[in-house]
Amino acid sequence: TAHSSDDERQSFQDTRLFGSWAARKMIVGVVVATVVAAAGGAAAWSNSWTQGLHTHAIKDGISELVEGAVFKAHTDPCNTYVDLKVVSIEYNNLGHKGPDLTRPEGITWRVAPDKHHKAAVGHKELLIHGSAMGGYTPFSPRLNGMQGKYGSINLQGGSEVNLTFTVHDAKSKNRVVLPSFSLSFFDMGVDAKNSVPPETITLSNVRKIFRDDKTEIGVFKNADGSTTFAGRAHDAGSNHPVDAMRIGTQRSRHAFSVVYSKVSQIRCRLRAGPGHKPRLFTFAFGPSVLCASVKTADFRPPLPDLEWTPPIEVPIAAGPGEIFMHWLVKKGDTVRKGNDICSVAKLGGTVETHTAPCDGIVKKTHEALQAGDELDARLSEKTLAVIARFKIAKLKPPHGGARAAVARNGTFFVKYSVKVYDFVREGGVIAMTQDEGGRPLKVRSTAKGVVLALQQQITNGDPVELVPDRNLAVIGSLPALLVQAGEVPVTAPVGHFFARWHRKKGDFVEKGEPVCFVHNAKGGEIPVPAPRDGVLQAMQPALPQEVTVDSAVQDRSLATLGPLPPLKVPLGGVPACVPLGGDWLFDSWKVRVGTQVTNGGTVAVVRHVNGSKRAVPAIKDGMVAMMQKHLHNGSNISEVLQDCNIAVIGRCLALVASKGQIALEANRDAIFNRWYVNLGAFVAEGSAVAEVTLADAVPGSGRRLTPEVIRVNITSPAAGVVAKLQPLLRGKSIASQQHGLTIAILDPPQQQQPLWASYLRTLAWVCGGIAGTLGLLFMWSRRKKACNCDKLDERSLHDKIMAPMSADRAITMESSFSSLASCAPLRTPRTLRCGGSADSHNHLISANPDRTWASNPVDHEEPEGVRLEFVHGGTFHKVYAQYKPLGIIHDCSQPAVVGGFFCNSYASTLGVQQGWRLVRVRGQQIMVGSQCEDLLESHLTELPLWPLRLAFKHRQQGIGSATVVCTFTEQPLGFLLTSREPKVSKVFVGSPAYAAGVKEGWNLVGIGEQLVPSDRNAKETANMLREAVALLPSTGKNFGSTPWRPWGSPSRF
Repeated sequence: TAHSSDDERQSFQDTRLFGSWAARKMIVGVVVATVVAAAGGAAAWSNSWTQGLHTHAIKDGISELVEGAVFKAHTDPCNTYVDLKVVSIEYNNLGHKGPDLTRPEGITWRVAPDKHHKAAVGHKELLIHGSAMGGYTPFSPRLNGMQGKYGSINLQGGSEVNLTFTVHDAKSKNRVVLPSFSLSFFDMGVDAKNSVPPETITLSNVRKIFRDDKTEIGVFKNADGSTTFAGRAHDAGSNHPVDAMRIGTQRSRHAFSVVYSKVSQIRCRLRAGPGHKPRLFTFAFGPSVLCASVKTADFRPPLPDLEWTPPIEVPIAAGPGEIFMHWLVKKGDTVRKGNDICSVAKLGGTVETHTAPCDGIVKKTHEALQAGDELDARLSEKTLAVIARFKIAKLKPPHGGARAAVARNGTFFVKYSVKVYDFVREGGVIAMTQDEGGRPLKVRSTAKGVVLALQQQITNGDPVELVPDRNLAVIGSLPALLVQAGEVPVTAPVGHFFARWHRKKGDFVEKGEPVCFVHNAKGGEIPVPAPRDGVLQAMQPALPQEVTVDSAVQDRSLATLGPLPPLKVPLGGVPACVPLGGDWLFDSWKVRVGTQVTNGGTVAVVRHVNGSKRAVPAIKDGMVAMMQKHLHNGSNISEVLQDCNIAVIGRCLALVASKGQIALEANRDAIFNRWYVNLGAFVAEGSAVAEVTLADAVPGSGRRLTPEVIRVNITSPAAGVVAKLQPLLRGKSIASQQHGLTIAILDPPQQQQPLWASYLRTLAWVCGGIAGTLGLLFMWSRRKKACNCDKLDERSLHDKIMAPMSADRAITMESSFSSLASCAPLRTPRTLRCGGSADSHNHLISANPDRTWASNPVDHEEPEGVRLEFVHGGTFHKVYAQYKPLGIIHDCSQPAVVGGFFCNSYASTLGVQQGWRLVRVRGQQIMVGSQCEDLLESHLTELPLWPLRLAFKHRQQGIGSATVVCTFTEQPLGFLLTSREPKVSKVFVGSPAYAAGVKEGWNLVGIGEQLVPSDRNAKETANMLREAVALLPSTGKNFGSTPWRPWGSPSRF
């Protein structure tokens, strides 16, 4: 037999792989066979090329086939035979050995014909089903199916298996007859020790056989017509191919291909030689020996596949026809989802990047790739890089908790079915996952208890293997609360179930007041009282109601009570301290916030357990800035307070000079030294009144400035009598001890009047007295009896409401809340039942009995408060504000002009009129209208709050109709009004209204100083009330299911 040269053979391969179809058509080989028999002469081929491969005709009676006629190719021989590429493995259960034990017996490969044979086959995809006929002994069933791009079946040494390969349509599952069907087997050799073939392959009804011209495969004809193939030389195992179409020169000698015609099923027998080692048979569904390219000297072999472990590791795959450009990351880099990994060139010349499919670390890359490499040729599995996902830290079970929700391996997280602090029973559903096919799976609890923790870092779609132990929850009993020094626990009784909380964290509770409620097995609620006064420092979360508290919490502790936080003493303030020790109890307050006190004045009274009482004095003059308002009669001082401070005495109120008085001012940074005068002393013009110290920077050595202490006397600009002196302490700055700059006020000296002026003044008093007497007699004569309550003035109505308080049948109700809410029930006089309506100027509740009305004041000692000066029509008006806010509606175009008043406006009680324009605040001129609100806020910030007083009428058994006046200093109030009339329909527990004693069914009859007639529209009443409530500071509390808003529903306050 003559053979073509290696150069001619390689020329054919290069032309077939890389040449165009036009070039291939120009290659016309004319093969002339001339046999020269003389002396065993050599045969030679001429006039073109031959493929260099052998075709053999199987003949009966020949034990081993000799070299036959060489196959002559006038066209591309690969187009003649169908080549099927494996797409995927449907399932693997050959001989019922698994691993897919739930599937039918056999292995099913999903294949697709190449582009040259799609029309001839007539199907886009096919299924090739391999089935074992009889017994089958595998080494490892998991190794069956595919090895890279090869089909693979393994045997235990010394065993054999009879197989059938059947072709089906992928959609209809019907058997398909192919025009040609090819099989190629690889890695055939002999044992290196005993030269025995380790494996043999027997096939039936073979039409054609293809081997390399230097083949090491022996072909034997059997008596039954079948053909057996075995290796004839040792296969070193080097240069192992990864692509059936790129097998290399060494591999092609140990491989063979067979072709069948018009078949749908073929049979074969695989036999493994004796020994303990496994035997692996690798094959392809195509004529690989005929059509595969043999690599040349400059051929760059495909790179080994990158191995990755799903789902912890995620591959980045190359697309078809891509050319590698360069890497944008390196191995070990941390990447986020969407970060660029490498750049490639697509068909058409466009450059794109491959990005990270998830957060993680670049674990593997094909570092050997070079710019310009064709990824289709260099990568077998098209995997460019592997990203290892970030691991999630395992949950650490606290004391009393355990891992109780382990997800199944190979599943993906979907969502949680519980939340933290839910109670679950054994077998309860904790979370939902799904397998790779999308089938939902439930993660169930293996224990009973409270969900203490959930794996919050895992998200929808994440594989559960990201958590090293795959545990998603910790279940157990709630740990005991940490009780700090000075705190006590609030413990539930044994055997009871948690019902609801009554107070929240940070609330102050008195001894015996309910902190929460529990219920017994019959459902009856029982309060859990506070063991002492204190602030709720720590609380257990929302406890499950399905189990007893002692089962859910380790020590039955529901909350801890601690002392009140200490008061912060500001600059210039001093504390008012009580004696420490467990034997002192709080008795009563003698001041309130905003009260002016003198050095040594009583702030509060405490008492000893033996009954003796002691006053708590102020150690300086000033104003009460802060108080421990939660202290009440009987509070144990050592338990409730962290320190001895119960109040803070702040800076003194600013001195305000009246008309004609002289104000002496000092620098706010000056340090007070001493007074030169006392109250009532006469001061001549230019005389020193006080001494202060100023620090001034003067040039020192070099370029530095050194402070120089300068003593300065405050002198009087005119003669006068000392009327007021600030109680200043020596050695402290003016700003830290008082508001404002005025430290003293002088009255002008009284001038000696002549004697006739005294007589004239006496005569004027006598005449005035006579005129007044005559006027009173005239008024008495015209007096009328009136029972009309439509137009009662403020004082008369107040007297009628307040008078019954001194009666024997008066009821006294006192209640408190954290914001100083109180109420006092009063009897309603029968004159209030008279018919008629009240206008907006009817007043019900006295604003402040001891307030000073100071419109157009005369020359006398100026009242306390912030002086506000208005002008209207050329007339100046002066008032003194002692509360905030004023409740003035400012004109939008002129902010300093009074445009109106809110309901319960404090300014209206001072006599301020609509249209007045504010010109000065504490003597400070308002230059532009925009400064008005800022200036007011800065001067009124330290004044006490103007409370909201509401009057309610209700019926008392045995008494009749009674009126109760309740005071509020915060919002929301916590009650509802009906939509038809101003009647209380509901009072929320824990609200200021509840603390003030408001009851359902009470009628609202007064808001601030305005009457609410019974015939007034409920909506108008609600509008009035929400105006008044809006002036109160909001606590942010919610009562009921929806948030409370000051301008919300008319019936909700």
